[in-house]
Amino acid sequence: MPRVLVVGGAGLVGSHLVDRLLADGHEVIAIDDLSRGSYASLGHLKREPRFAFVEHDVTAPFRAKVDRVFHLAVPSTRMACAPDPVKATLTCVTGTMNALEVAVANGARIVLTAATERWGEGVRCAEALAVDFAKTREADVRVVRLPSAYGPRMAPDGDHLVTELVLQALRGEPLTPRARLDRRIHLCYVDDAVDTLVRAMNSEGRMPPVVAPSAETSVADLAHAIAEAVGLAGVDVSDASVDDATGPASMPASSKLALADALPASIAFGVAPSVDLALGLTRTVRWFEARTSRRPADRPSGIYVSGSSPGTDAGAERDKPARGVG
Repeated sequence: MPRVLVVGGAGLVGSHLVDRLLADGHEVIAIDDLSRGSYASLGHLKREPRFAFVEHDVTAPFRAKVDRVFHLAVPSTRMACAPDPVKATLTCVTGTMNALEVAVANGARIVLTAATERWGEGVRCAEALAVDFAKTREADVRVVRLPSAYGPRMAPDGDHLVTELVLQALRGEPLTPRARLDRRIHLCYVDDAVDTLVRAMNSEGRMPPVVAPSAETSVADLAHAIAEAVGLAGVDVSDASVDDATGPASMPASSKLALADALPASIAFGVAPSVDLALGLTRTVRWFEARTSRRPADRPSGIYVSGSSPGTDAGAERDKPARGVG
C-alpha cells in the first residue's frame, strides 16, 4: 500500500488532498504547524487507521518513510507572506529543502505547490531549489501553481475575498468587497486543485510548472453570485474604500496566472474546471452555513501527534498508535 506524505495537510487544499489519497487506497501522513491549517479540517479522520497527523514546523528537519511527497507548505500569497515576510521566506526555502531531502532519501517523487500569485522572493527560491535538486540530486520533481483556491473548509476568518463576502451575505449585510468591482480574478475550486495535484504526481516525464484550472470573474459578479447562493435578492454591492491599488490581503491577486514558464492544466492534462463557479460557491456557502449555525465541535482526538522536535521521524510516528492532544 503506497504511503504518501502531505506537507501542509491541515489546510484547505491539503485536507481535501488527504481525503482523495485515502479514497485512492493510500496510507497518508500529514504534517502541518497549524499556523494556517486547522484540526477541524481533519477531524473526520480520527478513526481512520491509514492516516496520521504530525504537528510540526517544516522549517525544522523531519524524516518519513514514504513513496510520494506533496509539499503544500510554500507561502506565496500576500495574505500568507505580508505579516512576516522573513518567516515566509525561511519557510519557503528551509521547508522546501527539508521536503526535498525526504523525497531524495526515499527515492520518492515530489509535487511542490505554490500560488500563482507568487508574492515575495521566497516562492521563486523554493522553485529554483526544486529545479537544482532535480539537476544535481536526481530528485523527481513536479511543480503545480494554484490560482486562489476556495471551497468547503475555508478558514472562517475573513482573510479571503470569498470568505469575506460569504460571511457578509450570511449576516444579511450589504456586500462591500475591499477591491474594485471591475477587477478580474481567477478562483480555483478545491476539487480541481486536488485533481491537478494528483495528475501531476501520476504524470510521467518532466514538464514545466502546471497551473490548475480556474474560473475568471469580476469582483462585482462574484459578489452577486454569492448573494444568489445565499438566497439574497436585490442585495447592495459597493466596493469599500481601497487606497492600495493591489487590494487588501483578502484579495486573491491571481489575475496574473504566471503562465510565462508554465502550462495550463487544460494543455498539460486535457482538463477543464470540473465544478463551475456557481456550484462551487453554493457548496462553499452551505459549508459556512453549517459551520456558523452550530457550536464548534471540540478538538478531535485519537489521530494527532504533537510536540515534535527537529529530526522528527514522521514515518516512525505513523507506525505507532496515534495519541490525542488535549
